[in-house]
Amino acid sequence: MSFIASDNVCASLEAFETSATAVMELSTKRVILTFDQLPDDVVLEIFDTYKDLVFQDSRVLGMKTWNSKRGWYTLAHVTRRWRSIALASSFRLRLMLHLSHGAPAKEMLRHLHFLPIVVNYASAGTMSGNDEDDILTALQLPERIHAIRIEFPEKSRQEILAALSKPFTALESFELNFTGRPNVPGALLGGFAPRLASLTLRGAVPAQLPRFLDPLTNLLSLRLERIHAHPSLTPDTFLGLLRAVPRLERLIFSFLPSSDIPTPTLTTPAHSGDLHSTLPKLTTFHYRGRPEYLEGVVDDAEAPLLRDLQLTLFGEFSTDLTVPRLCQFITESELLRYPVATIFFTASSFGLWVGPRPYSSAQAPLSLELAERGIEKQMSLMAQLCHALSSTLDSVEELTFVYWQDDLQHEWRSAATPPWHELLKHFRSVRTLRVESGVLFDLARFLAPRGDGACADVLPVLEEIELQFEEGYVQLGEAFDALEPFAAARQSAARPVETFCKMLSAEEWGRVHWFF
Repeated sequence: MSFIASDNVCASLEAFETSATAVMELSTKRVILTFDQLPDDVVLEIFDTYKDLVFQDSRVLGMKTWNSKRGWYTLAHVTRRWRSIALASSFRLRLMLHLSHGAPAKEMLRHLHFLPIVVNYASAGTMSGNDEDDILTALQLPERIHAIRIEFPEKSRQEILAALSKPFTALESFELNFTGRPNVPGALLGGFAPRLASLTLRGAVPAQLPRFLDPLTNLLSLRLERIHAHPSLTPDTFLGLLRAVPRLERLIFSFLPSSDIPTPTLTTPAHSGDLHSTLPKLTTFHYRGRPEYLEGVVDDAEAPLLRDLQLTLFGEFSTDLTVPRLCQFITESELLRYPVATIFFTASSFGLWVGPRPYSSAQAPLSLELAERGIEKQMSLMAQLCHALSSTLDSVEELTFVYWQDDLQHEWRSAATPPWHELLKHFRSVRTLRVESGVLFDLARFLAPRGDGACADVLPVLEEIELQFEEGYVQLGEAFDALEPFAAARQSAARPVETFCKMLSAEEWGRVHWFF
């Protein structure tokens, strides 16, 4: 008996040596079986185990890997019988035809005419004429297609869009990536994709977006990214979109930061009635755009299961931070309260991260970044933000200040007195304060005891200050001296604060500041 056994197959069999060895006791004799003699259920268990290994890190990448030469294709080539067993159990094993750049799509469709199809052509730059033909060929089988991911080539865009304007009854995941400002027809998917759970549109959306989404009641994930804003895409339109998808768990929505984007004007609440029922299952919400637009969307909104909120706000901010609806939305989200916060400043933006550990950056469960220049204005707006979010920040026990860009050092030192008191007074539970060299001396001047008792109520339960410096920093003595008056005052008040230094290598310092 001969069979093919590649290195990949052997590696996949390590997790189930007992099955692969296939040693069976028959009375007093031991019979060694070849791969082709393994029982059907053992073969299926081999496929199942390898599938679980592939999927354990990422469901999305796992699906792509599993339905490729590195996945079930390899095991199916061990013997012809293994291939027959696998294809007969295609539903259990989640076998699909993964059509992508360079794949012999027409041949695969002809020989495996019963398997579900994944159409994955995500790089228009490498798309050939044959790829475009293969896409159109596959789209003629809408009842078999379970996932579509296409980055549109300019020359065949309209032809592919026309092929997508029919019902796709088996479609579960749909992703389109556009360049330029294309006209996307409202008849996309023929108005009928009852199993669609994940929808991603980048670069453009149908003109009648709520009407397009209205029948997609099973949608769990919605990503509308790099969208060109226009007057018809109002907060009311967006709320209509949310009402159309009541089971939504993940929402990502971003505008392009273009200067010609018209700003929605909100003179009255964006909607009438109660929105509480609109976001009952939402766990993830990411938004990038103007704050006044977001204000209209979250007005009176409630998302009781929300635990991942990432916001990037750009536009022209006045000296007063006017986002009361957003702040109320955040403070009412109980699952966004964590023990660690990081306040950061850069030359062009500032913000706040709140999560289970420091330096969580964009991966923090609560991430809020505002695009604004000028350290004085940044500090003022940050103080207002901390005031508005005080109930959320009251859970913070570790607070870190991070700043980046060398030019900030001079700007910081030459600025008028920053509003440290208004910024820090809302962190009533902080026990650990981490401070970097650029912020240290200004903060130390504020913390130093004065006759007016200005900072007596700041950080009331503070236990330690960690000074963080990059290796080679030469002002360590001055740093400790700057904090000595504050430490002595707390010692006299029977509230001792320990001050210590942490030197970071260039690599560690880079990891801390990679976000910037």
